[in-house]
Amino acid sequence: MPQREESGAVVIKVFPGEQRSLVEWWLVLDLASIVVRVFAEAVRAGMPLEARAVGKLAVRVSMPNGVTVYKISRLLYPLGDTDRRAIALSTIGGGENIVVAELDEDERIASIYPDRIPWVLAAAELVSRYEADAWARRIRFFRGDRLEPIERLDTIHSVYGVENRLELAVVNEEHRVVVTWYNCLTSSILSPVEWQARMGLIDSETARVEREKIGVYVGVLKKKCGFSLG
Repeated sequence: MPQREESGAVVIKVFPGEQRSLVEWWLVLDLASIVVRVFAEAVRAGMPLEARAVGKLAVRVSMPNGVTVYKISRLLYPLGDTDRRAIALSTIGGGENIVVAELDEDERIASIYPDRIPWVLAAAELVSRYEADAWARRIRFFRGDRLEPIERLDTIHSVYGVENRLELAVVNEEHRVVVTWYNCLTSSILSPVEWQARMGLIDSETARVEREKIGVYVGVLKKKCGFSLG
C-alpha cells in the first residue's frame, strides 16, 4: 500500500517485476515531458527552478542553490477497482519514489501533483523541509483558487493573500503566473520571473517588464500585510 509522509506526499516502493514488463510502454510514452509539465506548474506558482528532460526517463533540475538529476519510474498504483499508472521521481543515488502524476487506463494524464515537487527537491537537499512545506502550501493555495483576493493593481495584475495575509502574492492574470511573493513576517521578496521565462511560461519581454515593477509591487504589498515584524 502507498505510504504517506507527514508532508502529504505519497511514497511508493518500486516493484522490479512490474518495471521489467514495461519495455514496450517505455518506448511509446515520453515520461520526462510529463514530469517537466508538473515542474512547470510549480514554477507557475512562483517556485524558482528550471526543469529539462534528459532523454525520456530522467529530468535535470536547476535551482539558485544547486543542480540535480532525477530518475523517472512508472509504477502500478491501485485505486479501488481501477489500476492507474503512477509516474514517480527519485534521486539518481536511490531512495523512495514520490508520485508526481497519474495516468488513466488509456495512458492519458489523469492527475498531476505540483505541490509534491517541493518534497522531491527536499529529497535531494535542494530545499530544506521547512522550505518544502512552505512551497507546497503556496502551490496548493494557488492551484486550488484559495488565495484571498485583496486588490486589483492594473488590468492584468492582482494582489492575493495566503493565511491571514502572512504572505502576499502578485499574480499576472494574463499569463496565470505568480510574479512576486512577499513574506510579511520576514520581509523577504521573491521574483521568479527569470525562471518562468526559462520554462516558457512567459516571454523575455514580459519578464523584463515584471522585473522593473518589483519595487512598485513591494511598496504595495508592505501596506497590505495582515501582520509584519518590519
